[in-house]
Amino acid sequence: MVNAAAKHGSQRGIALIMVLMLAAVISTVITVYQYKSRANITTAQQAKNNLLARAAVESVKEELVFELMTTPLWVERPNKARIAELGLPESFNFWGRPFTWQNATIQIYDTSGMISVHPFEPRVWLNFLTSFNVTEPDHVVAALQDWFDEDDFLHLNGAEKQDYAQEGLPRNGLPQTADELALVKGLDKDWQRLAPYITFLGSSVINFDFSPAGLLPTLLGDYRAEQFIAIRDGAEPDATNDLMIERAEEMAVYLSRRLKITIDITIENAAYRQSFVLIKSNSAKRVSYIAEKQPGYIGTETK
Repeated sequence: MVNAAAKHGSQRGIALIMVLMLAAVISTVITVYQYKSRANITTAQQAKNNLLARAAVESVKEELVFELMTTPLWVERPNKARIAELGLPESFNFWGRPFTWQNATIQIYDTSGMISVHPFEPRVWLNFLTSFNVTEPDHVVAALQDWFDEDDFLHLNGAEKQDYAQEGLPRNGLPQTADELALVKGLDKDWQRLAPYITFLGSSVINFDFSPAGLLPTLLGDYRAEQFIAIRDGAEPDATNDLMIERAEEMAVYLSRRLKITIDITIENAAYRQSFVLIKSNSAKRVSYIAEKQPGYIGTETK
């Protein structure tokens, strides 16, 4: 009887262990399933937010282009009265100061106020690089000239094939994009902080009326740049004439035909950015077209 009771108790113990093991397995399966379900829901929500952010940027882009092409904004210099009349934010501008419109963060640069790759002006680049404390700016300008010219002759302090580890450099011809210049000897380590002030196609004479604030000290000096920014950001750019800053004869009073535009929108944890150059066309068949388009999702921490 004792052995039978012990045997029965042993069987009950084994059964209990099996039940506990089965419960643990089922619990694990349920936990994994719940985790995968939550992950799928999160992924689906992220994909939805990504699409919404992208669609929102496209919508804002179309509305902005419509405003620029169907109002006097691109014809006359921006002023408070016109901006208010069009229902645009007071901070709307053409010199790259971020403003908010239609739930988007927008920057618009008139490329005539930026450092141009084409045409390439060595003196302008030397002043630019010197102002931004680039190491040996004269060497960098010489390396740029070697990049542009079609021969293998070395400019003084320049850089030709023997100075590059990568085969095929320098191009010995006109760059195809502004970002290509990040490969030029001496520019690579400074490119990220210089790039916001550079445009692929611009003007040989920089129109400081539309230059980004960070570039103005290079063009006007620190003191006048500070005064200029304070007046211009007050949405009355015509008042900058009171500073009696000398302008080159060929410097245009009005906006150029090329605007560099960046639009950012964040929806939940999805951020989408599109940069492009809007060009006013001279064609009777087309009023504008877009070039240098660079779309992409970005990390929300960069906002």
